[in-house]
Amino acid sequence: MAEKVISIDNLTQIGVVKDTPTVGLAPNTFTDLRNVRLRDNAVFKIKGEADIANGNLNPTFTVDNGASTKGLIKFVTHWANPNKDYYVYVIQAINNDGTTYNRVIVRDPLTNTDLDVTPEIGSNNRGFSDTGYWQSTNFAGGFCLILNNGIDEPHYILDTANNTSGISALMTLAKLPGWDSYNAAQKVLEVTYKAKYGTTAVTNVDNAGLFDLGVLVDFSTSVLHVSKQTPGETSTEVGLVAAIGATGSGTLGGTNFVPGALPDPVPARPEGSASTFSYCVYNSKAGGKGTTLINLSRLTGSSAPFEDVFKTGDVITVNVVSRNPVKTTCGVIRSFNNILIAGNLKEQNTVTNTNVVRKLTGVVRTSDVAAPGGLPQNWNPFAGGANTADEFTLSDTSVIQDLVPLSGNMYIYTTDSIHAARLTGNPLAPVSFSPITTQYGCQTTDGVLEFDGRHLVVGSNDIYLFSGNPGNIQSVSDMRVRDYFYKNYNAASINSLFMLRNQANEEIWINYPKGSNTKCTEALIYNYKLNNWTIRDLNNVVSGVVAPVKGNSDDDRPWASGVLSQSKLFPVFAQATANNNNRIIAADIGYQFSGSNYTSHIERLSLSVTPEFYTEQFNNIALLTQQESSNNTDGNTSTLKIKTQVSNYPADQPNLNSGANTILESSFKIFGSYKSDLRRQGRFLHYRVDDSTNTNKKWSISGIQLSVQDGGIR
Repeated sequence: MAEKVISIDNLTQIGVVKDTPTVGLAPNTFTDLRNVRLRDNAVFKIKGEADIANGNLNPTFTVDNGASTKGLIKFVTHWANPNKDYYVYVIQAINNDGTTYNRVIVRDPLTNTDLDVTPEIGSNNRGFSDTGYWQSTNFAGGFCLILNNGIDEPHYILDTANNTSGISALMTLAKLPGWDSYNAAQKVLEVTYKAKYGTTAVTNVDNAGLFDLGVLVDFSTSVLHVSKQTPGETSTEVGLVAAIGATGSGTLGGTNFVPGALPDPVPARPEGSASTFSYCVYNSKAGGKGTTLINLSRLTGSSAPFEDVFKTGDVITVNVVSRNPVKTTCGVIRSFNNILIAGNLKEQNTVTNTNVVRKLTGVVRTSDVAAPGGLPQNWNPFAGGANTADEFTLSDTSVIQDLVPLSGNMYIYTTDSIHAARLTGNPLAPVSFSPITTQYGCQTTDGVLEFDGRHLVVGSNDIYLFSGNPGNIQSVSDMRVRDYFYKNYNAASINSLFMLRNQANEEIWINYPKGSNTKCTEALIYNYKLNNWTIRDLNNVVSGVVAPVKGNSDDDRPWASGVLSQSKLFPVFAQATANNNNRIIAADIGYQFSGSNYTSHIERLSLSVTPEFYTEQFNNIALLTQQESSNNTDGNTSTLKIKTQVSNYPADQPNLNSGANTILESSFKIFGSYKSDLRRQGRFLHYRVDDSTNTNKKWSISGIQLSVQDGGIR
């Protein structure tokens, strides 16, 4: 039989496909691409990483209090301060009693000088809670950086425009202005009263004074404020809780008060006087469950129609007011023009610091408008006067995960919906909100990333593109890596996921904890220009940001060591290997991971070279390769390993790891080889090409050629 050469070209067209059955894939599709990059019509060994923080992080804490050990780094971000660029990182302080707290450190990346800016917060002023997940946002033209961990109140650091002293002149973190405690006053009912025909004293289900508040009031943290406003009158009457009917247990209206269940049939209205009114309180279910109801009073001894404390047209308002000022925290906070928006709110009693007054997972709160160069001064939506702070309920059932700008709007992602915030131009109500879709959402904070007028979103069941219109939502992972990702990520540590845009290589990195890992150990990389996927290994990464790095006078950082160049940005990661063993590293530098060579490989399973599935004689495989080297014969010549296997049945999926008995492994020197003999017969060819950690040099493959002879058996 005549020999023929099968050329596999255009290797960057499709990328890695993990979900689709391998036997049906095109020849230039790969079933695994690890630590490689697709660009310039070739497969390249991906660049490695370098320590940019001068070794292990060892900051000095301003308040020690027995914190003798540095724990794990938790977070890193880039503060793009117009005066000077800084890295800001969060690290654990492990105290002698075993408790852990978080300290916030500002680092000058040029001098590796650290400054602890942690305020007096937490037990013995040791620091922030260690159980939160950190995120940040810039404000005030970059002079302000806001940090939030979802457990403590958001804090900010602000630099002055005339700061010429650098890091030594920076302030300590402080709570956002106006974020101070207040008494929450949630309006749960506002209705216009309407008298009914019939005798108001009789027991009937059509009780004009019975109202369901729609919430269950916890009297240990809150009280009811019931008021009446009669049209044409300027005064507002406030009612008192009445000791009548099924009053439940505890002191009436006190912190131990639990209303009784609403009787069946519905009770008569309590008696009041003509000058004031009262009400009794029930729950819709026994045992302090269901929702809370109020039953408004009628005139004393009245049995005639229309004789009532209330008149038709009276406005009845019910507020649930916190007994003590509340501490408010938020799951996420982002800047939007000259205001800040916070979502996933929680209000706690400041006296006990444990009792939750309101858990508002689907609520966003907007600050008032900040003056140019300043910060918003008020967040209290219950404050009177010229106050534009407000509160909006976007979802009753979902958790707000992130807020990400796009085309002048801010899009709010819950777990299963998307909403839009738009600037109105109205100084009294500067922001409006509207729903976009209830079919798509986001899994976690930092699970959405803006690029080129679109969002890439890690949703609950898909990774998709969103450009502002739900009709244009498009999956970019379906039939490629969707099943692979959702089967492999650690759902218990989903908050560890974060995304970066590596713009220099037109990539978006989805960094996530794989398997049982709690730190990020793999990056799923989406090339948004080529519309394909590759995979990269990570080593205990906990956070990351795209940022400038100082020069090193090498190929990747050709500028001087005293310069932080903005012309090229790098993925910068916080790497937490162990307690007191933490580093800040930059990716896409050199060809080593943590000082060691790493393996890069391409793999294809179940390659059939003919549509008829004939048994073929695979004679040899040729690689069109190149390597970066000044001398084609020097000792830096890379040796690639070509591992192959054949099979006759589509269901055969061999493991191409070294050591398998039926794997044929051959060496391929980039500067000394052009092909590798196979001499194997079968219907399907399986191959892997890797460098087996043999090189720290760049190499590429731009094409593959198979020499095939028809075996004649079908």
